Amino acid sequence: MICRAEAATANGLESIGVFAAAVVAANGAGVPVAQLNALTVGYVVLRLAYGLVYVWLQQNRKMAPVRSALW
Repeated sequence: MICRAEAATANGLESIGVFAAAVVAANGAGVPVAQLNALTVGYVVLRLAYGLVYVWLQQNRKMAPVRSALW
């Protein structure tokens, strides 16, 4: 389980650059602040949920579609 947690952390760190660039691009494009905030919070919440599912529910193969849907 520790190896899966490390892998989930590494995956999150790999995607943070693209996330930050998307936020900057959306801000530059004039996306309304309320909408941008909602989208960023949604992204963070979904990434946390993905990490939890990746670490805790991996033993149950029937839960694999849940992990994919969260990503």
